[in-house]
Amino acid sequence: MKGNVKWWQYYYPLIGGHRKDGYKNQDTLTNYGIAGATIEQIVEKSPEKSSMAKLVLGETGDSAINQALAQQPTFLSIWVGHNDILKAVTRTNTALMTSTEAFTDSLEKMAAKIKQTPSVQGVVIANIVDLTALPYLTDVNSAAHPQNSKRSFLLSSENQLSADQVLDPTELKQIQQQIIAYNQALKTIAKDNNWAYVDLHAFFAKINQEDYQLKDSKGFSTNTTINSGYLGGLVSLDGMHITSTGQAIFAKRKTPCLATLSTQGQNKLKRQNHVQFGLSPTSLNLPQHNKLITFIEDTRHEHIIHCRLIGNRLIHRNDR
Repeated sequence: MKGNVKWWQYYYPLIGGHRKDGYKNQDTLTNYGIAGATIEQIVEKSPEKSSMAKLVLGETGDSAINQALAQQPTFLSIWVGHNDILKAVTRTNTALMTSTEAFTDSLEKMAAKIKQTPSVQGVVIANIVDLTALPYLTDVNSAAHPQNSKRSFLLSSENQLSADQVLDPTELKQIQQQIIAYNQALKTIAKDNNWAYVDLHAFFAKINQEDYQLKDSKGFSTNTTINSGYLGGLVSLDGMHITSTGQAIFAKRKTPCLATLSTQGQNKLKRQNHVQFGLSPTSLNLPQHNKLITFIEDTRHEHIIHCRLIGNRLIHRNDR
């Protein structure tokens, strides 16, 4: 549904527009990613007039987690928390971060709701990457600010930057520590509930240090590499969101973790086509589930990988 939306239509609800299906297919929606949504908003927020949430949740619908679980899914894919940090990066203001206590509280509420849904047989949850390493932030080369400070790459006049337009080393460290605290909460909730846990933070850090070599559909190395720098292939032009190639790479990191979710205890993940609704990282090799729901905090049309549109459903294919 969302995959057949032009970029300008994606923002149409902000000025009072409605979804192209007239919200008639709400009970078949399986991708509950909401642009800019924090974990609290995912767990508790209902749609507001002219808000981005309206595009996903409908005009009068319940919160994203409640709508997702009402469909009695067998598998959930969760990647939340980045938007609880991102405003601190984009607006260079650490006061905009969600507190660790509030984040953990919402996470526990989400886990409790999932635990109360007997149809759910498996959950995979990924942690948060180092947002201070995104190419959206670039070095400040000005004696007016502390060494190793960073600014938005959109601001070019370095000598005219005010202190609140810059993240100094202390503030950058504060953001990084907050991410570590979030990730510990995510790891704990995964362990306590026997969910698969994917450490994308460590993987992203590795790509920051060295280029990542792409492989072809048969698994052979190519001569193409990508990196996390601006125009490096991993991050899109806005310096924040992951490209379709990056989504595929991140999705591949989930595969070993998903083996632990086999409902039979002995079934191995097979390289087979599967159905996944939504615009989340795909190309996952999943155990057999009759309904898979994606639960990502921010999904956009450019993240579609190996898919074709059939009616209002995105059929994602794993060709590897």
